[in-house]
Amino acid sequence: LLAKKNAVEKLNSSVDRRRADVEQLKDILGMDRLPLRIEGYDISTLQGTNTVSSMVVFENGKPKKSDYRHFRIKSVVGTIDDFKSMNETLSRRFAHLVGDEEKFGAKPDLILIDGGKGQLHYAHNAMEALGVTGIEMISLAKRDEEIYTVHSNEPITLSKDNQALQRVRDESHRFAITYNKLLREKTSLISVIEDVPGIGPKKRRALMQKFRTIGDIRSASVDELMQVQGITEVLAKSIKEYIG
Repeated sequence: LLAKKNAVEKLNSSVDRRRADVEQLKDILGMDRLPLRIEGYDISTLQGTNTVSSMVVFENGKPKKSDYRHFRIKSVVGTIDDFKSMNETLSRRFAHLVGDEEKFGAKPDLILIDGGKGQLHYAHNAMEALGVTGIEMISLAKRDEEIYTVHSNEPITLSKDNQALQRVRDESHRFAITYNKLLREKTSLISVIEDVPGIGPKKRRALMQKFRTIGDIRSASVDELMQVQGITEVLAKSIKEYIG
């Protein structure tokens, strides 16, 4: 009973802390309503390849993973342009802002961009271009944890005890990096499978649906590879021999 009581008290304390953080955020940003739903965005790329962005959602201070989304950036190829990537991300998200809650979730109260004033500027341009209004947008710069708003060039500093924005920023960063890594592994997997004799497009797609990375195929047995449609014992052994 005591352990249960302590667990309940700890949970209530955590809920109260998150609520207090959200209320403080509302006050410091001068918002007319509580930012109960916050969407966070980040960009991830590796030397200009597989550029992706992430959208994470926090409601009442807690992550709502069912509303998380990834975006593969189409407007930036072979180079690094976080500004343009963020503009594309927000343009695509805002295009689904009205009447598409089943796919993207409800309209946010606050949008958090990872970066400084420049990132915020490009993101806000995307919002304005689509005529979206009524959503507060800010950015959080990593170095000094400073908040930038579209209303002023002077940054705002939030209390160090308030982790509301850091939680969203860190989660959007983690989610973007995870997706970027997955795409790199898939790209590597495609290039390797393409070189295996006897593996055409149809078998390649079937293998990629079953095994997500080279490591997955490398650790699979011949019998497990043969469970993939079209993969015979001869082909399975050939794959194992080729990939090692």
